[in-house]
Amino acid sequence: MKKINLAKVVLMCALVATASACKKEATEVVATGTVLALKGVISETLAASDMKKAGIAFAAFDATWENVEDGVKAASPNAYKDIENGMDEVNIAIKKNDAAKLKEAGAKLLKTLDDNAAAFK
Repeated sequence: MKKINLAKVVLMCALVATASACKKEATEVVATGTVLALKGVISETLAASDMKKAGIAFAAFDATWENVEDGVKAASPNAYKDIENGMDEVNIAIKKNDAAKLKEAGAKLLKTLDDNAAAFK
């Protein structure tokens, strides 16, 4: 029978637990960073001096969203739907060249991102 070194077993368990905690923390940091990045792009969209620039800025939101949308949809179908609806409203405002509607839709989308940040984990 092989002798088991209890100290090694305890150390291995601690390392596994630490790795798990680190992975969770890293996931939360990435999720928070993604939400902040998406909010930053919406803020840039709203600050754009014309609708063409707003459209270009919003395209960056869409590209970032594509990287996380499947995870959000899996975590919270309602959050996914709310964010997609908000994106549609922003996009329609840009296409219609409606700055007032863009400001309203953008503010609503920022709130939706805040309200659903947990779905990004």
